[in-house]
Amino acid sequence: MRSITLLVLAVPFSEALSGSKMSVAIPFLERPKVLDQVSLAGDVGFDPLNLAGNVDNLLSMREAEIKHARLAMLAAAGWPLSELLDRKIASALNLAPALDAADRALSLLN
Repeated sequence: MRSITLLVLAVPFSEALSGSKMSVAIPFLERPKVLDQVSLAGDVGFDPLNLAGNVDNLLSMREAEIKHARLAMLAAAGWPLSELLDRKIASALNLAPALDAADRALSLLN
């Protein structure tokens, strides 16, 4: 026999009286009102400094966040690939390899 588990989210009494929604991301802060005007995937009410202000700013900031995340993913993949392929690419182009003596890409983090 299968058991059914129900997930019940209790609404705080003060929220029920005032009608304000609290942020899921930061439970002690109110959810920004601009987030209620647009339906976004993964929205948990996170804008603690209320930087969006209006729907246009919210959508442009969302687009910028997606672009920066994609660039970060490319950088995370590119760093180890540059160390693996540097000597092959440099020899194909008749250039000196850019790696240091330990075969690491030059960086502040190495």
